[in-house]
Amino acid sequence: MTDNETIQPTGTIDPDWFRKVLGQYPTGVCAVTSASPEHGLVGMTVGSFTSVSLDPPLVAFFPDKGSTSWPKIQASGRFCVNILAEEQEWVCRQIASKHPRKMDPVGHRLSPGGTPVIDSVVAWIDCEIASVGEAGDHFVVLGRVLSLQIENPSLPLLFFRGGYGRFQPLSLASPDPTGELAEQLRRVDLIRPLMESLATRLACTCIATARARDEVVITARAGTGASGRQDTSLVGTRLPLVLPAAAVLTAWDPGDQLDAWLRGTAQQQEHERIRRLLDTVRRRGYSVAMKSPAQHAFAQAIAELANTAHVSDEKVTTLAQDLVFDPPDLADVDAAGIGQISVPVFDGDGTVALALTFYGFSGGSPNVEHFAPQLVAAGGEASRLVCSRPRPVL
Repeated sequence: MTDNETIQPTGTIDPDWFRKVLGQYPTGVCAVTSASPEHGLVGMTVGSFTSVSLDPPLVAFFPDKGSTSWPKIQASGRFCVNILAEEQEWVCRQIASKHPRKMDPVGHRLSPGGTPVIDSVVAWIDCEIASVGEAGDHFVVLGRVLSLQIENPSLPLLFFRGGYGRFQPLSLASPDPTGELAEQLRRVDLIRPLMESLATRLACTCIATARARDEVVITARAGTGASGRQDTSLVGTRLPLVLPAAAVLTAWDPGDQLDAWLRGTAQQQEHERIRRLLDTVRRRGYSVAMKSPAQHAFAQAIAELANTAHVSDEKVTTLAQDLVFDPPDLADVDAAGIGQISVPVFDGDGTVALALTFYGFSGGSPNVEHFAPQLVAAGGEASRLVCSRPRPVL
């Protein structure tokens, strides 16, 4: 087909059958909003939103030519795409209505660009209209992204087979656009059913982390733990390769590799203390981190990093220095003070391929003597799945 040709209707596809077949493909549900002095607040729901380009950042959606809301949005020159959360079906139905003041009951604030950001949406993308084209009975609206934010790390509302629903993942795995995590994600795929089973049986959250050069990457997550919800934004988050996140990932490193990491991470006077700490991790076969105000601040920084990307590695590293983890003697540690337990997953050559970290136990802080042997055994089972080789004996 040449550039000058247009797509002609075939006249052979039944519209109802077209909708039914295409309805087998689930789509996200978004509310596109705008505001102007002439029209006030305007909104419409769409299931056709998509990303288009990273450089420059472009997105698109496809409003029906019969829409009465779209001309008002177009006249403003700007729009905000609000990705609705699973509990916001009522917002979707409200904004899809024909009521002249349908936006009135919907809580919102204005974005930096002056468009409405609906309260409690999963995320929002603020845009200016870059171009408008035609595609049959719809328009193709291309938006240039001005700002965007994760607002609520919840699960999105979906449209499927003519009705609204929700995504219920047993686990989530990280994307890998550059291909640098291909091998780690292959291993994660092998152990995801085990992660899901453990998270359910132990009533906790389980995450898998991997090393990518000088970073720790959260490659997968299973379970909801005490919160009862999955914070989907954590998957794919990258942290600096510092303790305690790096304890299990580095404890079994060969001497020269460990020396190189220490030189790049800690002051010379700290090297011996860190070596003793890693010796403790190897001896036990797991790492523990304690609950504390510092641990709470560190967790908040990670959540902020996942949701905004505005937290620097320096801040994460600084906060990590105040954490309490892997004391020499656990006998004197109050069980209520245990925040998380991490175990290694070994590859075929005996190196640590992944770390599994368990936290958010719904029954409160775990009893180390009760849980640690189970989790070490789980790490051994994960190692077997990854490479059919048990955890090396020290």
